[in-house]
Amino acid sequence: MTSKAFAEWLARGRSHQREGRAVDAMLCFRRALREAPQSIDVRFHLGEVLWQLGCLPDAIARWREAAKLAPEQRASHQALAEALIGIGEYAAAADVAAHVLELAPDDYRSQAIASIAALWLADDAAAARALCETIARKPELLSAPAIGGSLALVLDLHPRRQSNEAIRDAVVASESITSRFSAMPASLLACVIERLAELDENNAPRRDVWLEALLARPWAVSDHDALRRVALAVVTLAPCRTRAALRRPLRTRGSKRCAGDLAETNRR
Repeated sequence: MTSKAFAEWLARGRSHQREGRAVDAMLCFRRALREAPQSIDVRFHLGEVLWQLGCLPDAIARWREAAKLAPEQRASHQALAEALIGIGEYAAAADVAAHVLELAPDDYRSQAIASIAALWLADDAAAARALCETIARKPELLSAPAIGGSLALVLDLHPRRQSNEAIRDAVVASESITSRFSAMPASLLACVIERLAELDENNAPRRDVWLEALLARPWAVSDHDALRRVALAVVTLAPCRTRAALRRPLRTRGSKRCAGDLAETNRR
């Protein structure tokens, strides 16, 4: 290994990564890894770009290697825990998150992952309370696809759990900027709007904040199921002027059916 060659390939990879050139970054990181087979940083960043490219098993393998080589390094363990919960390996995610919390008890991301993983495995009241506290402190974590998406799946798959309502209320009550709310996974945003439709008029201020997030969200065609759920909730929740404002983004960004639901309500 030459330290100069390693440093150059690592720097090139980081530059490509910052500029959004994931394939170029991957090639540079792999070259850097050949120069320094024991490098933790290269494995971590290589895992990042592999995940971005959709090579999930390879990304997880690199983070596992980095975590094994450096048990005290938090970043690789954090990335591994989030990746594992994102692919549905909840018990493994809980184990890795627990290790991070041994290193840093105040790591909110790992707290959220540990709580969600526990709720996947059982109706755990303590995990639900811990998750509500984490949401109140760090609501921006819900914008992370693996965390917010996994939480939405838990809420949807176990609607009759006593903890479900408390968690949804914690999300509804969370304080953040509109762009963070609108960046949440579509499935979690649908859960929130459905919960708001169940609440009384005393929650009008929160309702307006979340409706603004709906309007700000760049809906995709792949969000069609969440859009349908949102449309059905909005017809009982939003004032007529808001429903009219929602019709255009719902129609043009993914679901004619959702826009039709709103249009039918506006004619009533």
